[in-house]
Amino acid sequence: MFEFESPIYLFLLLIIPFIYFIEKKSEPGFFLRSHPFSLKSGNLVFFHLNTFLKYLALLFLVIALANPRTGEQKTFYESKGVNIVLALDVSGSMRARDMDESMTLSRLDVLKEIVSDFIKKREGDRIGIVVFGTHAFTLLPLTRDYSSIDFFIDKILIGMAGENTAIGDAIAVSSKRLEDIESKNNIIILVTDGESNSGEIPPMPAAQQAGEKKIKIYTIGIGTTGYAPFPVKDFFGREVLRKGRVSIDEKLLKEIAEKTDGLYFNAKNRKELENIYKNINELEKTTVKVEIFDTDNEYYLNFLFISLFLFLLSIFLTHKRLIEIP
Repeated sequence: MFEFESPIYLFLLLIIPFIYFIEKKSEPGFFLRSHPFSLKSGNLVFFHLNTFLKYLALLFLVIALANPRTGEQKTFYESKGVNIVLALDVSGSMRARDMDESMTLSRLDVLKEIVSDFIKKREGDRIGIVVFGTHAFTLLPLTRDYSSIDFFIDKILIGMAGENTAIGDAIAVSSKRLEDIESKNNIIILVTDGESNSGEIPPMPAAQQAGEKKIKIYTIGIGTTGYAPFPVKDFFGREVLRKGRVSIDEKLLKEIAEKTDGLYFNAKNRKELENIYKNINELEKTTVKVEIFDTDNEYYLNFLFISLFLFLLSIFLTHKRLIEIP
């Protein structure tokens, strides 16, 4: 990695053409116009060489001020940390707008904001993303690249995995992802707002297998039950809110959590969902010690010495006694 520690100094390079223009407009010379070369001497070669050296010295001086450097950043982890898979429901019912008081954000919009905040509080954990609707698939494998995690969360859309809800498939795919990288603690945080009505694998057998693999599942049911506002288009193409029937299979979510030594939570609004993720964050505190080492090689002294050498050489060439020909 190459960079300048203080790149703002590079703007001083703009002064060099200005100095050249001023000198060109006046007499040959440098700053004080004390150039000793005389056209009579025939030393035009020395004159141009001297001028070139001075401008080159200025160039290297400015580069030295900007401090060019190369280096690399290394991150060391004292232990393997926690593997967390975020299994997020993206079925059609996630369009309901009952999680935010303004009713302008869908359940998924609110969930994405809170999940992003949860990730920022984790340190050293590997986190992956599984989305599920009619089908379940891995959106992002386990990684410590939190910027990538945040990027993919932002790209999650309602219906991208179908309109129904395959909870069993979501657990199975999440469990498979946790087998990819060994860890002392493996966790699935499964969020849904509906009932399992799709998929190839039933929820409880999938939870049973997860429990046997020592995978803990936290289940979260979000949204109200009964009726919730959904955005629809009216006759004139305007977006309006209409009530639609919604329900959460809390019994199933509790059984899944109990089967894997996890916990079930219910969140009817944004505040409750925020508190749930805060609780999970406290329950699963990682003991990973992260140390970041920066190794930098600075080159400002190199450029400074070159600049000084060129200035001294220029002074040597400008000395009348050494240059002028009798």
